[in-house]
Parts: sequence; structure tokens; C-alpha cells
Amino acid sequence: MKKILSTLFAAILILPAFAQPGTKYDISGKWYAYDANGDRKWNLDFTIFYNEDTEAYYAQYNERYVEVSTDGILHFDEEHSNAIKATTKLSFVSDSSFTFSKDWQYVIVDAQNKRWRHQSYLNFFSCSCSLRYIPQKNKLVGRVQYNRYFEGMGNSYYKTVMDAVKDGQGTVFTDCDGDCGGMDVVYRRY
Repeated sequence: MKKILSTLFAAILILPAFAQPGTKYDISGKWYAYDANGDRKWNLDFTIFYNEDTEAYYAQYNERYVEVSTDGILHFDEEHSNAIKATTKLSFVSDSSFTFSKDWQYVIVDAQNKRWRHQSYLNFFSCSCSLRYIPQKNKLVGRVQYNRYFEGMGNSYYKTVMDAVKDGQGTVFTDCDGDCGGMDVVYRRY
């Protein structure tokens, strides 16, 4: 009995040393995003990990996808892209709610378009994610709010899509700065 009590006492003393600040739940892992209709939103996916050196949680995500098309077809999917990763720290509101910001950019350069001139496509957004962990269902729910959203296409001989637009060689589909809307999201662990 003495041995059990001393083991229990030691466990109680050691436990706070391994507790991760910000949450009492384990939210580490790969998270896949879906909108309120259940449609997959792969550009909002992220991985959460805990860094013991800084004693904080971080979200890692694909910040930029770059593709050079060689077949004249613009592919809008993850499979045909090269990803560049980014990491941002989570800010906890409570033990199950947190926020973080995310920038995302998708660039396609089509070098062999036979029907049109060479084209560059750019899709960029910056957003704030406010999420809450629901442990009973092992999912994150919340809202993604867009703070900046741009989508345009231009001749790839220009350095930027906006330079092409200025010379009449490009088109801007969407250009919003400020409150650019948002969506309710559900994240499921992979």
C-alpha cells in the first residue's frame, strides 16, 4: 500500500512537468478541412504540433503551391503542385479554443499553351482561423475569416500578374482587402 501511495504521489508531482500549456486536450496531428456543406477544402489543411522547447502549439501548413504546366492544361489540385511550408503559433482563448493566421498562395505558370499566350495564374488569400476542439467527436469546428483575397491571370512574360494587368495583358477576377467574407469550417483528424 505504501508503494502504491508513493508511486501515486510521484506521478502527481511529475505530471505538471509534462502538461502542455494552452489546452488539456491532445490536438496534435494532421487536420483536413471541410466547409459547412461537407466539401473538401484542401487549401485550408494544416498539421498541429507541440514544441517542447518553446512550450507552445504550432500549425504547419502549405503556404505556397507552385506549378509549371507543360501540357497547356492548368491543374488546380494538390497532386500537380510543389508545396512550400509555413509555421505559425496558436493563440489559445480557452483550453479548447484557439486562433491563428494563415497566408496561402497558388501560382501556375503555363509555358506551352498553344491556344493562348503564355499565362500565369495567381490565387492568394490571408485569413484568420478561430477554432474549437470538440473532444467527444475528435474534430475542430469554427470559422475562417478572409482578410485579403486576390485572384488573377496574366501573360507570364511579365514579372507579376498586376504588371500584366497594367499593360492590358491580364485579368483580375477578385481583389478584396479587409472584410472579404469567410466560411464555417469543420476539421477532421487524418
